[in-house]
Amino acid sequence: MQISHLTRNADEKKLTWFENYLKNILETLLVAQAQISTSGSTGGYFSIFKAMEKMSPQMLLLMFAGNFSKEKEAKYMFCSFEKAIRLNKNISKGHRTSRQSANPDEGE
Repeated sequence: MQISHLTRNADEKKLTWFENYLKNILETLLVAQAQISTSGSTGGYFSIFKAMEKMSPQMLLLMFAGNFSKEKEAKYMFCSFEKAIRLNKNISKGHRTSRQSANPDEGE
């Protein structure tokens, strides 16, 4: 798969890592049969973290996605970090998405 708008008029070396991450994310979503939100959410944060075996995950990218109110900015950013940390803790169990270890009673 080639993501043309990422490589057009750009240094391909600089964007190769990003393209690879996007491919991984899309494959993960397809395998997990991810569904579009039914909560009415129109935005949040798109974040990429590198899994770390004995440490917190390393953030590689964080950016806005969609639209959301200024009041929800901190909550959505916190959720992005919380999901990454939780997924990192469970990756050795084969988890590929944060939904696999979700615990709504604990706000996860």
